[in-house]
Amino acid sequence: MVKKVFVFVLIAILLGAMAGAYPLGFSRGDALPRDVAYAEETVKPIEVLLNGQPVTFDVQPQAVNDRTYVPFRKLLEALGATVEWDESIQTAKAHKDGLIVTIPVGSKIISVQDHTLTMDVPVVVVEGRTLVPLRFVGQALGARVTWTPGEKVDRVEIVQSYEDMIEQMVTGISGDQKVSYEQAGILFEWLYKGQEKGQLPPFTGERVPEGRQWFYQYEFRNNQPLLNFASGFLAKYPDSEIRDTQFIKTKNYHIQKHDWFGGGKVHFFGYAVWDTSIAPDKYSYKYEGVEKAHYLPPY
Repeated sequence: MVKKVFVFVLIAILLGAMAGAYPLGFSRGDALPRDVAYAEETVKPIEVLLNGQPVTFDVQPQAVNDRTYVPFRKLLEALGATVEWDESIQTAKAHKDGLIVTIPVGSKIISVQDHTLTMDVPVVVVEGRTLVPLRFVGQALGARVTWTPGEKVDRVEIVQSYEDMIEQMVTGISGDQKVSYEQAGILFEWLYKGQEKGQLPPFTGERVPEGRQWFYQYEFRNNQPLLNFASGFLAKYPDSEIRDTQFIKTKNYHIQKHDWFGGGKVHFFGYAVWDTSIAPDKYSYKYEGVEKAHYLPPY
């Protein structure tokens, strides 16, 4: 009888040990995605298109926790980046246009220079291969990512171009999602680099007449949520200022980065998009512009 009990206990321990092998980025208690935990075959294949052209991977895209995972190197190189892998800290780095994108394994945070992009799933390792969430890594490089489920094949479409980055900033839409504050900061960085390299579409909006100030007197008057936000900030920091720091001029748009200063320090940056082909009202000049979008953090 004792022998039988011992055998049953041993079997239970062995089964428990086998079940306790969790992939990097997940721990006991997490809902284990079947693709990572048990390497089961994905129900439907996933097709990935970049600017309309198929992207092939040596490890097929996998659906994990409702996110599409792909090998990091192939994706980053397809997006135009030079890739390096630091084994000592388990981190991928992508270099493009003077910007560095840092992607640590097991983390839910991607860094783009001084900006961060928060993911809802981590980077994982499967059978020795580092897989990254396609949507978030694409967004870190300024791309628009759209998921389209199909009857036989699911499709992920990636669009990466300066024209599309401008469109995202102006409309506030990125694929099938709204542009977040984090995304807006990253998009601004890529567009600013594009402007420095002379690669943006030429500015065709109305320019400020010489000797006149380019200002936006309707920014707060016509935007009640922004007015409420600024009023709360001013109440907390009576010495506060909103200071312009960088500008992008492309097509009809003037894209502005400004810092929110108060209490002796900069608390955060905001981003605004103005259409300088439209006058705010009949009494105004077009160069004063109509605000199309504004991006601020929760505060």
